[in-house]
Amino acid sequence: MVEQIELHFLGSGDAFGSGGRVQTCLYVHGLGDGFLINCGTLSLIALKRNRIDPSKIHWLILMD
Repeated sequence: MVEQIELHFLGSGDAFGSGGRVQTCLYVHGLGDGFLINCGTLSLIALKRNRIDPSKIHWLILMD
């Protein structure tokens, strides 16, 4: 049985959140762990909007 992996685009804005968009933030879950990629200062707001429990995030991947 193959487990499903899901990718959620929580934000796709720039560093300043211009236009009311949340900074770039991706949430990936499946295979037992959930992680965020490139989460900015508004990531918690984006998680709440998408009804994602922050306690389900086990890893953060930050890119410069």
